[in-house]
Amino acid sequence: FVNVPELTQMTRQFMDVQRANVMTEADGSTTIIRPKRVDHAVVSQVGDVMTKLFDDLKRRAKDLKTQRPEDKKGGDNMLTICTDGKKGSIDMRLIDPNADEHPDSKANMLVRNVLKIHKERGGTTSQLIFSDVGVNPTEPGKNRNTGEMHSGGFHLYGDIINKLVAGGIPREKIADFSKMKDDERDEAMAKMKRGEMLIGIGSTERMGTGVNVQDKLSDMHHLDVPWKPADIEQRDGRGHRQGNLNDPTKKA
Repeated sequence: FVNVPELTQMTRQFMDVQRANVMTEADGSTTIIRPKRVDHAVVSQVGDVMTKLFDDLKRRAKDLKTQRPEDKKGGDNMLTICTDGKKGSIDMRLIDPNADEHPDSKANMLVRNVLKIHKERGGTTSQLIFSDVGVNPTEPGKNRNTGEMHSGGFHLYGDIINKLVAGGIPREKIADFSKMKDDERDEAMAKMKRGEMLIGIGSTERMGTGVNVQDKLSDMHHLDVPWKPADIEQRDGRGHRQGNLNDPTKKA
């Protein structure tokens, strides 16, 4: 935005913006009572595979500068390059299903973190896992790094769920919101509110709006970063809201 002061002056003519953290009653008490919030970034290390991927992404971006207009239609582009970087940083098998699994990939670090919290809290609280990539199994295609064709078949959501089950969380207590119809979604939300389901996994679209499961929700995990800041706000709003009974600074 440019001319921000002028924009602010215009919007104030018809908008009264009140943030949740400053809304108070006449007596000074807080209107919206939300749980204490602790944000934590989990850092994964850059290994040889990731370095090679980044080098390839830089090469592809550089090649775009010399690409002829007639070659751009249906060819490589910056959105594809950025998306490949996003996928590869989570799990290289999202780009090449035949790639070796890395034990310290973001996906595997996520699984370990979810299981750790689950065990620390004795299975008394619920968690949400957000990811806008890996919702569906990979499709057949050509590996941009090697040029080899792959048949597809890697499913990030399924991989995460299987590892959580292997780690001790019952499959029936994991809600995959990506495949649910509206009535199934409502039932899963009700079960999470009651603590009958412990893990919810889904995209911003399917789990970021209208999913009210905050009662026993202690942790939310962002496996990827959406393109729009509003999407992060929607995700965080599933748990950082009035009605959440958890205090993240205390252990069960």
